[in-house]
Amino acid sequence: MVGHVYEFNPTIQRLRDMIRRKCLGSVYCCNAERVGLGPIRKHANALWDLATHDISIALYLLEEYPQRVTAVGEYYLQKDIKDFVFVSLTFPSRIVYNIYVSWIAPEKIRKTTIVGSKGMAVFDDVDKTESLKVYERKFDTNLLDSTPKYSDHQHIVSIGDVRIPKIDHGEPLKYQAMHFLECIIFNKKPITNVDDGLRVVKILEAAEKSLKSKRTVQCR
Repeated sequence: MVGHVYEFNPTIQRLRDMIRRKCLGSVYCCNAERVGLGPIRKHANALWDLATHDISIALYLLEEYPQRVTAVGEYYLQKDIKDFVFVSLTFPSRIVYNIYVSWIAPEKIRKTTIVGSKGMAVFDDVDKTESLKVYERKFDTNLLDSTPKYSDHQHIVSIGDVRIPKIDHGEPLKYQAMHFLECIIFNKKPITNVDDGLRVVKILEAAEKSLKSKRTVQCR
């Protein structure tokens, strides 16, 4: 079993259920931000230290494997150890999933934004009281160019309410440990099994290769 604890997070589970049920329509793109001031690692860069979580979340939410990975980053505090990294994953469904990780940011941010054709959602792992916000925002592209005016964009955007679903947060780490024990006792296959871990590591390796080559890398 691999310790991808976010797959046991009730808010992430709710978000995946919403994506499955097309509550947000067709997913266009996603943005994840995992930054803060330290801790500074000596034997791993920000990609391997932080992006692991967001790659796991991306695969879990979208239930796809990316085709391409592009990564850029730079080091300032320690030679050859990247302090911040931007990773862009492109999926077969044309979804682009952007990830920004850093340990030299002024404040702690743990956010994932999902943009869909019928709505948008924001997962905030720092704000436990409002960990998920759902925005009723959608576009009517049939109205594009309906008027020659600059204000044309106002006609295609529909803005509704912002909802905060009630979620029993619990303790994801506890749920993960309970699942591990259950797999041992009843000889069950873990949700986060070796294949799950291997997929994440392959994407991390592709991102590392992209960092060094400064080119887009195919995921295999």
